[in-house]
Amino acid sequence: MSLTGDALEAAVRRLLREFGNQLDREVLESVLEICGGDVDQTVAFLRVQNDTDYVDPGPQQKESIPKDYMDKPPGYAAPKAGEGDTSSAALRLKKVLLSGEAGFEDHLTAVDKVFPEYTAVLLMLLHKNVELSTVTKSRVLAACWQLRKHELADHLVSLENHFNIPEVLKALKILDGPRRLRALEKKIARLEKQATAKPKTLGLLRAKINDLKKDVPGVETQLTSVSGALAKRVKKWTLSLSKENLDFYALQLPKEPWQELADLVHLHPSDFQLPWFLSFVFGHPAPEDSLVVQAQKLTPENAEELVTQYKFPYSFLRKNLPDMSLKVKAQVALYEKLDTLVWYYEELSSNEVDAIIAQRIDAGEEPNFSYGKLMERLLYFKMNGIAFYHKLVPVAQKRLKDIFLPLEPPVVVMGDASYSMDIAIRTATIIGSLLAALTKADLLFFNVKSFTPKTMPRTIEDVLECATSTPADGLTAPACALWDYYQKKTVVKFFIAVTDEIENEKSKGEYFAQLFYKYYTEVYPAKIVFVSFLENPGEKGRMVKSLENLGIVPLQFRLDSHRPDLTKVDTLLGLLASECSFFPVQVDAVAQALRRSECRLAAALEQMKDLPFPDQPLGKQGGEDEEEEGKGKQKAKAHDDNEPPEEFLCPITQELMKDPVVASDGHTYEKLAIEEWIQKKAVSPMTNGALEGKLYPNFSLKSRIAEWKQTHNAE
Repeated sequence: MSLTGDALEAAVRRLLREFGNQLDREVLESVLEICGGDVDQTVAFLRVQNDTDYVDPGPQQKESIPKDYMDKPPGYAAPKAGEGDTSSAALRLKKVLLSGEAGFEDHLTAVDKVFPEYTAVLLMLLHKNVELSTVTKSRVLAACWQLRKHELADHLVSLENHFNIPEVLKALKILDGPRRLRALEKKIARLEKQATAKPKTLGLLRAKINDLKKDVPGVETQLTSVSGALAKRVKKWTLSLSKENLDFYALQLPKEPWQELADLVHLHPSDFQLPWFLSFVFGHPAPEDSLVVQAQKLTPENAEELVTQYKFPYSFLRKNLPDMSLKVKAQVALYEKLDTLVWYYEELSSNEVDAIIAQRIDAGEEPNFSYGKLMERLLYFKMNGIAFYHKLVPVAQKRLKDIFLPLEPPVVVMGDASYSMDIAIRTATIIGSLLAALTKADLLFFNVKSFTPKTMPRTIEDVLECATSTPADGLTAPACALWDYYQKKTVVKFFIAVTDEIENEKSKGEYFAQLFYKYYTEVYPAKIVFVSFLENPGEKGRMVKSLENLGIVPLQFRLDSHRPDLTKVDTLLGLLASECSFFPVQVDAVAQALRRSECRLAAALEQMKDLPFPDQPLGKQGGEDEEEEGKGKQKAKAHDDNEPPEEFLCPITQELMKDPVVASDGHTYEKLAIEEWIQKKAVSPMTNGALEGKLYPNFSLKSRIAEWKQTHNAE
C-alpha cells in the first residue's frame, strides 16, 4: 500500500534520519514504494544493501557514524587547559555534587575536610535551582547526619522541593547498610550451619547482599548506623509535615516507603500531625471524615457534590475520574492552583475554565512553576490561539528580566535545525533563543549550512516567534556554524550547542570536533556547553565523545529527544550560572562567612542575600516597560552626566577602571591597583579582612564601562 500526505512525510523523515547521509529523498521514496509503504521492511532492505563504510554507532544506534568520525586532526597534540579550566575548590566540589560517580565516601570526606566550601557550593547550587539527583541528595544528607552536621541537615530536609521521603529514606538506608549486611551474613551462616536450607533460599539472601553492596558501595568497611539521636531528628521532621501534605501522601503515594521509614526509626502515631497516618500506611482504615475515605466514594454521579465539598487535588481526579463533566472542571478551576490549571490545560479546557483562568490572571495571580514550563505552555497557547495567551506574555517577560546569566561575552548559541530534530525542534529553538536573549549572544541555526533568525530574540514574543518559524530540514553539519568564527579568528568565550548530536556531514572537509580543536588551539580556548537531545539521556552523544577524544571536555546537559522537557530549563540556567567566572567568588564569600561564624549556617544564609555579583536582573532590553525605563533615567540623573557612575571607579585609585577584577573580598578593583595593594598588604582595602591573591575578571562591568565611555566619548 502506497503512502500519501502526512503518513508519507513521517515515513520519509524516519528514513532520512537513518540513511539521509547516504541516499537522497527521491531514492528513499522509491524504495519505500517498492516495499509497499512498509517502513520497517524498507529499513531492513536498506541496511542489507548499505555499504560497509559505516560502523555501529552505539547509543544513537538509529544513525550511522562515519568511520573517520573519531580521527584526530594532523599534528594533533593534547590541548593545554584554557582559562575556563581551574582546580579551585569550588569547581572540584561542584563536580562531586553534580557527578553521579561521587560515592558516599566522597561526600563524607568533603563534609569532614572542607565543610565550609562544601556547604557553600551546595547552597549555591540549590539557590540557582540546579537539580541534584536523588542519589546525590541522599548521600549529602547521610554524610551530614553521620558527621553530626545537624544544622545543615535540618535546613536541607526543610526544603520540600528538594528533599522529601525518597531522599530521607535512602539516606537512612545508607547509614543502616552495615547493620543490614551483618544481619544477612549471620542469617546465611546460620542456615549453612544447619545444612537444611534450600539452595534457592541461600541464593536469594546472597542476591540481597549483592544488591546492598551495589546500592551502598563500600558498605563492608563503612562505620555508620542509625542512632537513637538521629531517629529523634527524623521524627522531628515527620512531625513538621503539614496535614495537607499527609493527606496528599495518603491519597496518592505508595505506602511502602513510609513503612520502611517507620521500621528504621520506630515511628509512633504522635510523630505525625495526622495521628491516623501511620496506622493507615500499615493497612488500617482512615477515619470516615478523612479525604482518603471520601475519595473512595467518588463516582461520576456524585463528583460535583464531593469535589465542591472536599476539593480533591486535580492530580488525583485526573486518574480516578477520567470522564469529568464541564461543571466539575469549572469547580476545579475555582480552587486549584493556577499552576495546575495552566499545566493541565488540555485536559481541563472549556469556555468556562478559560474565563476563570483569565479572571484569575487579571486579579494578579501568576503561575509559579518553572520558567521553562511557562515557556512550553506559552508556545502551546500561541499555536492554538488560546484567548488568555497575551495575558501571560507580560508575566513571562517579567521573569525573563529577573534571570541573571552573565556568561562572559562574547557568547554564541548554535541551534540544530536538521531533519533529525523534527520532534525536539521547538523545544530546542526555545532553549537556544532564550539563551541568546539572556546572554545577548549571537544565535545561529544549522543543518548543512548556517543561518540566523529573521529577528534576533530579545523578548518573549521574539523567542516564541523563532520557535514557531524555524523548520527542521536537511542533514546535520554543525561545523558550518563554527567555520566563520575560526576563519576570521573571532574570539568567543562561550559556545552553546543545542543539538541531538547526530552529526552526519562535514563542512569544509571538517567534522565539528576537529574544527573546534583547531579553534581551541589556534584562536581561543573557549568553553563549550552542549544541550543534548538524546535517544538515551543516560549516554553521551557522539559529538561530546569526539571532543573528549581530542582532550576537550564540554559541559553537557542532556534531554530525552522523544520527550523534550522544558521544565528542566531552570536547572540548565543554574548550571550555566555556576560556570560563570564569579561563581568561585560567591562560593568563597559564603565559605568565609561560615568560617568566621564557626560554621553557623545562619551566617551562610545571611551572606547568600548579599553575594558578590548578586543574582540581579538583566539590564534594559527590548520590551521593558516605560516605568522601569523611567526609573533608570532618574537614577542616571542622580549624578552629573559627564561623571562616571561610582561603581565604575576603582575604590583604591578613584579612577575609571580599564581592567576591572574581583578580589576574594567580593569587591571590584582596577587590576594593577589591587595587585600592587596585595604585594604591600594582606588585608582588603574595603573590609579589612584577609585578602587572598586570586583575581577574577569582571567582564560584565568591563563591558558596561566600555559602553559608557563610547556614549560619553571618554578616554
